[in-house]
Amino acid sequence: MDTSKPISRIESVANRAILERLITNFNAGLETEALAECEALLALDDDHPVALYGMALMALRHRAMLPAFQAMFRAHQRDPSEAVYAEILAVQYATAGNLAGAAYFSKLSTSLGFDAEVQALLPPSLPSFPRSLQIIKEAPYLQQGNSLLAVRYYADAIGQYELHLAFFPGHREATRKLAYCLLKTEQPARAIAYLTELRSTSEATAADLSLLGQAYAALGEPAAAESCHQEAAALASDEEATEIACARLTDTLFDPTRSESALVEINRAWGATLGGAGSPESERPDASALEGRRVRVGYLASATADPRDLEVLATVASASDPQRFEIYLYGYRSIDEASNALLRGCHDEWRDISDCDSATLAATIEGDGIDILVDIGGHAAPVHLGALALRPARYQVSWLGNPVTLGLSQVDVELASPTDTTVHGVRRMALPYGVYCYDYLGQPSARPERTGAVTFGADLLLAQLHPDLLACWAKLLERVPGSTLALRDRGFIDGNVTNRLLELFGAHGMADRIDVIRADAAGFHREVDVVLAPFVAAHPHDVVATLTAGVPVVALAGPGRHRRQASALLHHVGLDMLVAADEAAYLDLAITLAQSPEARAKASAAIAEAVASSPVFDSSQFAVVFDAALLEIAGQKV
Repeated sequence: MDTSKPISRIESVANRAILERLITNFNAGLETEALAECEALLALDDDHPVALYGMALMALRHRAMLPAFQAMFRAHQRDPSEAVYAEILAVQYATAGNLAGAAYFSKLSTSLGFDAEVQALLPPSLPSFPRSLQIIKEAPYLQQGNSLLAVRYYADAIGQYELHLAFFPGHREATRKLAYCLLKTEQPARAIAYLTELRSTSEATAADLSLLGQAYAALGEPAAAESCHQEAAALASDEEATEIACARLTDTLFDPTRSESALVEINRAWGATLGGAGSPESERPDASALEGRRVRVGYLASATADPRDLEVLATVASASDPQRFEIYLYGYRSIDEASNALLRGCHDEWRDISDCDSATLAATIEGDGIDILVDIGGHAAPVHLGALALRPARYQVSWLGNPVTLGLSQVDVELASPTDTTVHGVRRMALPYGVYCYDYLGQPSARPERTGAVTFGADLLLAQLHPDLLACWAKLLERVPGSTLALRDRGFIDGNVTNRLLELFGAHGMADRIDVIRADAAGFHREVDVVLAPFVAAHPHDVVATLTAGVPVVALAGPGRHRRQASALLHHVGLDMLVAADEAAYLDLAITLAQSPEARAKASAAIAEAVASSPVFDSSQFAVVFDAALLEIAGQKV
């Protein structure tokens, strides 16, 4: 049967009896019987209109509005002569705030003979069409999506934007914001589909093109990303230029051909465009002005590339010496928001800067009399950088979110790891335990030895799957017969992305040895024996998630600060045994851990000891050296 064509009038009449029986069961609370009826219909016709109607009712009952609308619309397409379908669509369009669509389907329902008999087929919980017009709101799903986006509930916002677009196809604001949320939830392929549609209208803005560039970069297509960034830069207004440039700089971190020195120069060249002037030591206020009072420290925390950085901030700020420091947090929205729960109780003052531009933020900081201003957003927070360029504080420090350099002469100190190289013109202050601290009490949970063939694991983005890494993994799987490589799903279970994965791994002859596991980090680590860190942009947060699961991780030392963050963290927790000097050593270490249960047990024991004793996992120890660094920057005695 060709389900793309409406059914005949004879079939429609025959379906009315089935429809009446179905709604009788639903209204009587006999959902099991109603669902069985739908399943029987679908067995005969996988697009049966009455079955679609039943599925729509179930979706409505569980507030799954998008599936309800899609099923009901398809039911109408299959049986356009049935008034009940048109009537429900009229109510749904009204509920979505689409008056034109509501009026159309209401008129259609009337012309099809909507009467008391048809009224009885409507679900009792559905408002009547006249009632729905009385309570109609303008674009309620868009408004709900915007509210969810404002508190960074990206996954929930996606559903609302998709629902709005079902009733208002092609709506530009919803399309843009949906694409942004998809990118935030690691679904770049879907974001590209929506943004490409915008681009095709010739009305895409510079911000849209920049977002499209970021999506291409996340998908591992640097040439397409750079093309979009260039196009965005050409269209950008002065207000947009900083944000677009920061996105472009962030994407360069995934380029394996970029050396640290090259990235430093790129960032410096951009930083010089912000204007302002650095403050020479001779012009700084006398440090004696701070004597006899607490040092006032402000943390810029309204935006971060990784929300887990806020956990690090909360851990360190909570353990800071309240006798020496007065802490101001410049954050996103109210401190009472659920997303700010970790930051409660670790500050003296909170400032909501979510609506601030750079000049307003700088004026706020200056008005607060901040002595040391600490940024944790890096290039993910362009407004922060614009404020730093105006130098609102005595001393300005870059801490988290800065794997290379901010490129701003107005930043006095960049906190770093002792393993970081010295860069001319950038004052890096090495903290003995690195820049990350985690409030993790106790040891990793007991992890029983897994039996059977070894499973390697990798928790990474598509943009990190470069040829040298894939070639190394291909050798690894070849030398460990029967082993498999599991990837944690980071937007991989998508038609286009899955095909790209198969292409990448297939080119190295290992497509049949790859699995994708849909799970959170904890669930993923329960399924693997040895984790393989990527060569490029491996983040310390991901390494810590592996360590606290008790799983050995193999990391490459890497050239340059931006390539050495993962290995630096392993060094600071005393796990140099898991760091490889080069690709050959990386391969050998992974093979040893895979083939020797004893080696894995030894590594797991070392991990447990490290998590239990390292200052990286002890906020009180870490805060002592962090506080000392801030006092040194301010010229105060420890």
